[in-house]
Amino acid sequence: MNRDWGLFTQPETRAVKAWLDALPAGVRPVLMVDFHSTSRNLFYVQGPDEASAAQQRFLAAWLGGTENALAGYPFTLEPRNANPGSGTAKNWFHTAYAIPSYTYEVANDADRAAARAAARVLAQSLLPALDAATP
Repeated sequence: MNRDWGLFTQPETRAVKAWLDALPAGVRPVLMVDFHSTSRNLFYVQGPDEASAAQQRFLAAWLGGTENALAGYPFTLEPRNANPGSGTAKNWFHTAYAIPSYTYEVANDADRAAARAAARVLAQSLLPALDAATP
């Protein structure tokens, strides 16, 4: 399923695509965050060559400078098109909707309390960052 965006061979990705296609005119996603776990805490974000000015403003407003600011939960920003052509949700949503589309990876061995606290801070700052990035 992680690589089925664009192909839509799995019922789950087909269902999300059908839901998106059925949204009323003028209603569309403004951000996509795909959650995963891996060996370290990181966000795969659009690289500077593929991110619009508005997307760069959003990234700066939401995550910029916070990589080491969350107690016990450092993370890395990886601004690149990870797995180009692979059908990831990150790449498909960015191409289909021209929106910030991030993959959020939590380290398998991350301190769970620190990860929960970081998630709370990141969630609380998300909407203000979207608002700040909108011209």
